[in-house]
Amino acid sequence: MAVTGHFIDDNFKLTSLLLGLSKIEGDHSGPSLANNFLSILKQYSLYDAIICITANNASVNQQMAQEIEKQCPTFTSSTNTIGCMAHLLHLAARDGLRSLADGPTSATTPEYEGLPAPMSIASLVTPLMAYK
Repeated sequence: MAVTGHFIDDNFKLTSLLLGLSKIEGDHSGPSLANNFLSILKQYSLYDAIICITANNASVNQQMAQEIEKQCPTFTSSTNTIGCMAHLLHLAARDGLRSLADGPTSATTPEYEGLPAPMSIASLVTPLMAYK
């Protein structure tokens, strides 16, 4: 688990630091991850300075945020947890490419039978392969 801290210093410069990088041993449950996260923050006396947590949308991360809320009264999981944008873009791109590869879900008309569907990845690749 990587824990980073981000703040604006006295010169109004955005600063980012790696506070901790720990191997999660054993249970990867929400409470276990929360305890690991909070133990890193305690080393820097930042236990009550959490503004937000950014993580992917896995349910275990939501459980972790809820557990942190129980242990840290200044943190509210519903408003202080942000999904990782890179992960969301990855999922959207993966699903989009998957839908292109699947082709149409309805029956094709006889005159187009055997040709790739207009929204399939094959419709993009076939003309490129023919162009030499």
